[in-house]
Amino acid sequence: MRVRLLGPLEVRDADGTTARVSAPMLRALLVALALRPGQVVPASELLGQLWGEELPQSARTTLRNYVMRLRKALPEGWIRTAAGGYQLVLDESETDLGVFRDRVHRSRALTATDPDAALELLEGALGLWRGTPMEDIGDCPLRDSEQPALEEMRLTAMEERFDLKTTLGRHREIIDELTAALHHHYLRERLARQLMLALHRSGRTPDALVVYRTVRERLIDELGLEPGLELRQLEESILRDDPGLRLPAEPRSAARPARGPVMPNFPAPVATFVARGRELALVDGILARAHATAGICLIDGPGGVGKSALAVRAARAAAERFPDGLLYVDLRGADPHNPALTPLAALRLLASALSVPVKNVPTDLEAATALYRERLRERRVLILLDNALDARQVRPLLPVEPGSAALVTSRAVLTGLADGHHVHLGRLDDDEAVELLRSAVGGAGSHPAPPEWYALARLCGHLPLALRIVATRMAARPGWSLGDWITVLREEHGRMEQLRVADLDLRASLMVSIDQLARGDDPVDLLAAELFPRLGVAPLTRYTPGLVAAAADCPVREAEKALERLADARIIDSPRPGEYTLHDLLRSAAAWQAGKLAPEQRRAVLGRVASWFVRRLNTLVRHYPASQHFLARADSIAARFPTQTEAFTGAEQAMRWADDVAEDVVLLADLLAAPEYDQGEELGGEPLSRFAYYAVATQETYFGLRLAWTEQERLCDTVLRVARRRGDARAEAIALSQLGRSAGQVQDLGRASELLERAGELLEQLGETEQLLATMSNRIACLAMDGRPSEAKRVGEAARAEAQRLGFRDTEVTICANLAYLRLKTGDPDGARELALHALGLARLPYNRIMLSCLIAEYHLGSDQFEEAARWAERAMRHTAGHPVDPYTTAHARNLLATALRHQGRIAAADGHDDKVRAQMAALNARAPRTVTFYYADSSTPGRRGLRTLIDGADDR
Repeated sequence: MRVRLLGPLEVRDADGTTARVSAPMLRALLVALALRPGQVVPASELLGQLWGEELPQSARTTLRNYVMRLRKALPEGWIRTAAGGYQLVLDESETDLGVFRDRVHRSRALTATDPDAALELLEGALGLWRGTPMEDIGDCPLRDSEQPALEEMRLTAMEERFDLKTTLGRHREIIDELTAALHHHYLRERLARQLMLALHRSGRTPDALVVYRTVRERLIDELGLEPGLELRQLEESILRDDPGLRLPAEPRSAARPARGPVMPNFPAPVATFVARGRELALVDGILARAHATAGICLIDGPGGVGKSALAVRAARAAAERFPDGLLYVDLRGADPHNPALTPLAALRLLASALSVPVKNVPTDLEAATALYRERLRERRVLILLDNALDARQVRPLLPVEPGSAALVTSRAVLTGLADGHHVHLGRLDDDEAVELLRSAVGGAGSHPAPPEWYALARLCGHLPLALRIVATRMAARPGWSLGDWITVLREEHGRMEQLRVADLDLRASLMVSIDQLARGDDPVDLLAAELFPRLGVAPLTRYTPGLVAAAADCPVREAEKALERLADARIIDSPRPGEYTLHDLLRSAAAWQAGKLAPEQRRAVLGRVASWFVRRLNTLVRHYPASQHFLARADSIAARFPTQTEAFTGAEQAMRWADDVAEDVVLLADLLAAPEYDQGEELGGEPLSRFAYYAVATQETYFGLRLAWTEQERLCDTVLRVARRRGDARAEAIALSQLGRSAGQVQDLGRASELLERAGELLEQLGETEQLLATMSNRIACLAMDGRPSEAKRVGEAARAEAQRLGFRDTEVTICANLAYLRLKTGDPDGARELALHALGLARLPYNRIMLSCLIAEYHLGSDQFEEAARWAERAMRHTAGHPVDPYTTAHARNLLATALRHQGRIAAADGHDDKVRAQMAALNARAPRTVTFYYADSSTPGRRGLRTLIDGADDR
């Protein structure tokens, strides 16, 4: 290509030398000619492109001068003067724009017959773009007219590429790209349709519907238009789960057949795998029959015998029989720090691998199992369930229909699992153990092994894992003789005897790789060796460079290099960039090594790790619309735990991180709640046992947005245990207040009122006025819903007066909202409306505006003023756009709108909103530990609400 227009202008002559055209107007002239290579461009047209309608007097002379200067800058003969204009003597194929157009044209011709080839052409075409065209030609009419046209060409090609990838079943690959593209071009409905379909096909239907809602709101706000017919029809098809949206059973492209996912954490096969031919044949036979009946293979044996290695080898060998993917879950049945995974936790991991967002997995085991098996239906998946504890843990995870299979490893024999086929794994015999050892060391040959090899194998207990560990150490010390190794292992005879049956000593042998790193000269190796025991101090399931840097008290970049070195050495795993995990035996080894650290070292590590969590958790509230007293609390915590850099780029990233670390935060809080951590100053100058309090205090808004009641209650219970032991009334009050609020959200009203009252008493004693008023505000709603209006009014009026006196504006708004609801419930709708309008004038937080708008909508519903009700409900819905809002609140606003529309006779629109409410509440109820009740507006009596509960899509009045 001689002229490159798709980015900064570039010109090259025949030998590739770049021609220098520096003046902006000369570049603009060249672009004008290059957009029509080989064609005569009239001088009058060029004049308009360079200067517009109002030409300077000397424009024609200046143009001739520009042409003359351009001729000097370009290779000879490139510019020719023709009658009335000028011509760039190039073929269209000599410009990148011409090549782009050609590839797009050829791609469109192949789309129906060879989508793979069409996609390859489109990706090649889009790869020609190096940036924004014409950015370097100055401000002229040419740029104003041509730049949007070129951008439209690029966007259209990009959309065609997305269509092809979707056609080929590669929709998961493009979700991030589509999200970014729609963010920048949010009025392009084709991008919205593509993203919605990709999300729906990836099992993220709620996210697809959120995309529709966001695009619709923007279209209405900016253009005053509803979405086009195609987008509306797609939304309707998604809501009814139209089978036509699913991929065809056979992939469209025969050239590159679709393959199912292999989970990132699915282990690689062991390179030195030997023997086990009989067992592999048994497993393969079971998997081969999975097409007729679900194949369940139960592999048991002692620790270190090679169960996982056998299962991985068998799974990889059988992968072609399971085109929809290989899934892996470590059930942690042998984890020294953490309890075994519950069936529900394992289901969440498996469902996530099957494209179900974790937040959408029910917390009821039966419902979660049903969802998981629904996702498995009509798929051919092989599931490896590693390190199972017992049959109860495994049973919900097993496939039940033909086509899929499961390999289960465990130490104990799993009985009581119907249709399970057992494979019992024992230690290797002498010859097999020596073969493995010699193979791993690299000294295997055809000649018989000397007796020393057999002696060494016996000292390793014929356990494959121990044999591999010793082989690794031998390879790292080539100067040592077999006799040297036998002597060393005999000196460790007590440990090696336990190695055959006790995991702790087996983990000690795993330290060989750390020994290698510690003996090196590379600073990264040395730091990696120092890091390893620190990974075992806290009971965490995942590590990041930032967290490990805190544990090791080193820069993040150095921690990342050390973690990568550990991953290269296969000491730790890295299931995805920036995240690291430890196999259970290696986690045990890390914990065993951590026990060798001095007590003050371990406490220092725990202090830095806990402080790191507090700092990051404390930044969460900055990404949500939060009330002043939450922000003041965050400022107070930040003074003790200052943050040097911004942890997150936005609310969604912050929420995802909080989701990911939720279990680790609970585990760490439980560890540090022990009495031994009541003394010291490792946590920002306070004892480590205060960590649970900070975890609760920093996540209150997050808990509310995610409705994460289970995690919140577990942490609050831990806080209460520590607070009551230490006499920490403030921590106790905060925990009681949060427990009371969550109890109210799930309609346990008596308990909620009691907890909030106890919290209020403590806060009053402490003089924590703003927190006390927030707690009183929550009591108003609970008392009102519990049929105690007089008490609710007394509490509310007192709280409102105090909030006004002290100028606590956000708190006053929430109190007024709850009092307005009380007035609606007790037959004073006009008073409720008046108070809600007053509060709305004070409200600055989206949540408060939503709830107050909903209250006013309810008032109008009760007064049969349905147009006004719809207007206020729509206003509430607008406030939900662009802000994190819990699904309960969104559903409440949407239901009010549906009710108002139905009373206006707009039945179709009302049905559409009702369907969305049902979907939202069904998803919420499925996730909740108990059924969530939902209040619907009832217009027969002003301010009255009729109670319905969504259970499996039925309405119970």
